[in-house]
Amino acid sequence: MSIPELAPHVEKAVKRNPMILRKALEVQLMKLIVEPFKALGNLEDMPNRLVIVDWLDECINSDQEYRVDR
Repeated sequence: MSIPELAPHVEKAVKRNPMILRKALEVQLMKLIVEPFKALGNLEDMPNRLVIVDWLDECINSDQEYRVDR
């Protein structure tokens, strides 16, 4: 929400694969956060980026949490 330029890229990823929300956390991280940021291209207008992922502490499988944290 705080970076509206990302919205179309995230929407596109979900429309392309609606089951993305059921995929492994690593896949979700790549498809819903990393790739949308890369799609923005030049990020000079946004030199400081901080992404807070609130759901990590709610992971059932601590191994999943560890892999995403890495």
